[in-house]
This record gives sequence, structure tokens and C-alpha cells, in this order.
Amino acid sequence: MTEPSLIHVAGPPEAGKTALIEAVLARSDEPVLVARCIPISGSRTKESAPRSDRELQRLRRAGAAAVARYSFPPERDVFVDFFETGLMLNLSQAVILEGGDPLGSYDLRVFVAPTPAAGETVPPECP
Repeated sequence: MTEPSLIHVAGPPEAGKTALIEAVLARSDEPVLVARCIPISGSRTKESAPRSDRELQRLRRAGAAAVARYSFPPERDVFVDFFETGLMLNLSQAVILEGGDPLGSYDLRVFVAPTPAAGETVPPECP
């Protein structure tokens, strides 16, 4: 059995992270799991998948095999906690983590930048 690829998609709010993930899901024939990762204060992690969450609805419609919202304390190592979630019990070829960074190590990291405003340019030091 092979381990799924881990992909982290980061960027500011409204930059297009979910839209990028929707595009990836639309082009994948393999099962892909998606977790919206949210840093929180406290000492416990929490997994949920409310049907009323609009972002999770978008990801389900786009074809995610399973989706969840994963809240985690950033000051704590939650690697084992994440891999013991209900989401990770699903078979997949890839796991996309959107937003916060609970694991620190990924096969691929993507940063989605917002579209520059009219007349605005990207600084030369940006890759």
C-alpha cells in the first residue's frame, strides 16, 4: 500500500485557495481528501464536517472523496492526531490541506497569492 501525497495550499483569505483545489479535484480521477486547517488557541485538536459549511460544500461538489475542517493548536505537534482523524480513514491518492499548517512537512507546498490590483506589480524578490 502506498502513502497518499500530502499537499499544503496556503495563502491569504480570498486569494483563491479553494478555487485552485476545485480545479485540481475536477481533473483528478483518483480519490483525494481535503482538510480545511484552522489554527486555534487551546490544547486540543478538533475534526468536523458540517453539511452547512459552504467551503466544504464546494469541495464536495468538486469531487473530493471526503472533506473535513481540522482545527489545531499551532504550538503543539499534532502530526499523529491528524493521521488518526476520521478523514484519514478514507482511501486516497492525495490529501490536500488548505489554510493553516498542522504538519510542517509536505510532498508539495503551494502558495496562492491574490490578484494584484490595477497598476500594482509583484515585487522582484517574489519567486
